[in-house]
Amino acid sequence: MQTYEDIMNWLIRWYQSKCDGDWEHCYGIRIQTIDNPGWHVQVAISETDLVTKKFDVVDINRSDFNWVYCSIKDLSFQGYCGVHNLQVFKSWVESDS
Repeated sequence: MQTYEDIMNWLIRWYQSKCDGDWEHCYGIRIQTIDNPGWHVQVAISETDLVTKKFDVVDINRSDFNWVYCSIKDLSFQGYCGVHNLQVFKSWVESDS
């Protein structure tokens, strides 16, 4: 099982790999807390290879702390999840589909 540190380090490396002198001035990543409790993760996928990658909406509700709702909206990955579910974006990026 990956730790929060593993996921955040991976996200930092992914972001850094997109920084080309232009992309980072217009796009980026936002992570905010929400009161469910959990996270809202927004990742701009404009001008990345993810624009054409298939993404199926993820809607899982196991408990108050173990839930996920993710979609692509306006060229942005939108993830809402419980405090222990930050790995969905990473899983999608690394998937073969």
